[in-house]
Amino acid sequence: MRLLPILAAQAVGLACGIIGLRLNSHLLPPAMLGIYGVFLTFAPIGAWVVHAGIAKYLVRYWASTPDRPGMMRLVSKIWARRLPWLIAGAGAGAALLRPLLPGQFATVAGALFLATASLALLSLVHSALQAERAHWRDFWVSGFGSVTRTLVPPLWFAVSGGVAATLWWGFGLHALATAVLGLGLMRHYLRWGQSGNSAPPVPPVYQGSLFIVLALSTWALTGVNRWIVAGFFGEEEAGFFTLASSMAVVAVTMISNAWVQYFRPGLFAMGDTAGGDRERLSRHTDRSALAYNLVAAGTLVVIIQIAPSLLGWLIDPRYTAAFRWLLPAGCFAIALNTMHFFNLLLLAAKRERETAPPELVSSAVLIGGGLVAASVSIDALKLWLTASPIVVWTLTRWLARRALARAA
Repeated sequence: MRLLPILAAQAVGLACGIIGLRLNSHLLPPAMLGIYGVFLTFAPIGAWVVHAGIAKYLVRYWASTPDRPGMMRLVSKIWARRLPWLIAGAGAGAALLRPLLPGQFATVAGALFLATASLALLSLVHSALQAERAHWRDFWVSGFGSVTRTLVPPLWFAVSGGVAATLWWGFGLHALATAVLGLGLMRHYLRWGQSGNSAPPVPPVYQGSLFIVLALSTWALTGVNRWIVAGFFGEEEAGFFTLASSMAVVAVTMISNAWVQYFRPGLFAMGDTAGGDRERLSRHTDRSALAYNLVAAGTLVVIIQIAPSLLGWLIDPRYTAAFRWLLPAGCFAIALNTMHFFNLLLLAAKRERETAPPELVSSAVLIGGGLVAASVSIDALKLWLTASPIVVWTLTRWLARRALARAA
């Protein structure tokens, strides 16, 4: 029955994605959707970068700790201490967005800080709930987040008569409300007067620069194509790419989220009990990653086939050009999600420091290849993105296995 709430959460996300396609394509012009898409790449910087190591610490040690309230107090204090980092990150993001949004620095920075701080806190909630396999509570949090993210920003934008700031603040309010709900569902761990000091301390590797650097590369990979498309081919083309991502990337990523959420606890348990049998861990990871690729690729093919039939009743015809990005965007998302499996392999083997070479080298190749391809032509960029899963299977997998063997 563990799989039921996991699949239910992804089903809600899929339904919201379909609703979002209609709302975004009918309510937002392509250029505005392109700018909003670039804004969204900065929103997860708190969860994916500043607090990435702490989230991984929770995923790895939450299930086995005898003092979960103590661990929650510990990570909450770390979250609060790092809020100044998020203020700086929000300011940097707003500065980078200034060419697309002149005169809106303060508005964008404020909305970004609210979103980054809330999403960072939410990532800790999700990490803890998934680690202890509290999948139904995680379902309510993720489901509520999917609904508010889908409805609040575009509907507020439409009601306001097209005021751009409502998109940024709408997303920020969605993130805040979801984080508050998550904390409410974990309130039994937030009794500050509870005794207990047996929570494992945070290993230095989880608080140091390693996971921040790795998270920066992951964050950059996730948003780089929107930046490249906007920079090389304009805001309207970025809007087409953003809508295609809403169709293809969201679908294959939801499959990856469910896959990882189901298999990760078993993989980590195997790492704790395998007694140094790294080859067994590698084979298990390969099988899981390959199965994900097959299911995700099949889903992507279905999306590409049915896309033309969605014009009019679901997708505004002015977004027809977005369909040419479905295959490239979907394949690149499959590549990124596959990289995560090989990262989990090294975490399961408790070789955290060895995760750097596979991720950083692969990220540099994927980003550099995208920039070179975009400088040639839009067709070259699409070809590079489509071929990106081959890069991961040949380069990232080899580097991860090499790092595991070197650690042994």
